[in-house]
Amino acid sequence: MSQIPVVTDTFWKKLINKEIEHEFCTLAMQMYVSSLILDCKLGFISEDEAIKRLHGYACRFPKMFFNQFEDDDTPFIQTNKDLFTLEEVSQKIQDNEFLIVLGNDQLLQQLPKGNWIGVSAYYFMTKEKGLSTNEKLYVQSLSNYSESVTIKSYNKDEIQEVLNDRVAGGFTYLLMPPFTEVSQNYALEALSERSLYDIPIIGFIGGCKFESLQKGEKSYCYNGTTRERHDEEAIAIHVKLKQNFSPRIEILNIFEPKLEGPKFVFDQNSFAVTDCTVDGQKWNFYDYMVENDMSTTYPLVSNHNGALLNCSIFQQEQDNKTVYMASPTRKGKTYYLAKRFDDYMEAFQAKFDTIDKSNIVISFNCFYNYLFGKLEGKRLEIGGPITYGEIAYQLLNQTMVYLRIDKN
Repeated sequence: MSQIPVVTDTFWKKLINKEIEHEFCTLAMQMYVSSLILDCKLGFISEDEAIKRLHGYACRFPKMFFNQFEDDDTPFIQTNKDLFTLEEVSQKIQDNEFLIVLGNDQLLQQLPKGNWIGVSAYYFMTKEKGLSTNEKLYVQSLSNYSESVTIKSYNKDEIQEVLNDRVAGGFTYLLMPPFTEVSQNYALEALSERSLYDIPIIGFIGGCKFESLQKGEKSYCYNGTTRERHDEEAIAIHVKLKQNFSPRIEILNIFEPKLEGPKFVFDQNSFAVTDCTVDGQKWNFYDYMVENDMSTTYPLVSNHNGALLNCSIFQQEQDNKTVYMASPTRKGKTYYLAKRFDDYMEAFQAKFDTIDKSNIVISFNCFYNYLFGKLEGKRLEIGGPITYGEIAYQLLNQTMVYLRIDKN
């Protein structure tokens, strides 16, 4: 297929009714089609309306629809350095660079006002190796491809406004503190927004050292324009790109569903899971996990129209027989156990080796991948912070997220 079919072509009806499969080249298109199919199935929109919306979306973003991209000579925009001293970062801010700054709170609090946002962070995949540090700051610069930025904070009641504030043709980078209502509200409510996949939104949940986080130590988001820090609010930088550049979000997920295994269906969108059905039989999910000795290293996996997404197990509480997930279960969605592999790091590296690494300007990786894959001291070609939850439109777990900037 070399061009977008006309809206009356039977291709669209077959696609909406899942009679054919089309390999979409971006997460955004996969997820958008998945949401349209579900809305149509549930009767929220008609088949004709679903086709109209999908056709319009494909016409607006043809590069997201096809599996081929034109070659370009866009340079890899990141520098060879990613960890900086407090003085070096302060100078970058004074030079009016657009920055994402990550690291220890005592350092972040000392930075001057400017066009930057930040969040507490302790673990990083640098260009040399995976490491933890409170001594330096990790910096992702947006300046080389950004024309302008707008920075804004959002509380738990305002967080959905972040979607309305995005800049057409650009992207939004969203940071959130861990274990907060603002992060939970975003995760639970974002999927209901029809415009979710219109403009790229990436980001993550930050946080201090894992052991300190477990003991209740707070983590913060920072608004560089005001030098305010927030432990209950999210912060976003809305980026307007320079002319002839366009953003594209991708994910790396090493897990695949074990289709021959049990099928889990949950009765609500929730981080706290009690009841579910397993192969049609009612279960308390905690009891099922205990009786079947389920591993917490491996997530549940569901298929979202070709995009395999994880739902990781965060904590189990025996007293109230509740299992807390790192991202919410989706009502009515079928989940599977993840296939096991012999070596976590080997599996991650094998999948990592398959991705095109050109034009990647931003990336970050889940703490579970860092921990279970034993990435500390290891080197990957792509650096980035280690996070407690990844955002690629919606909240993800045990996933690596990266952003490409393509030349139009």
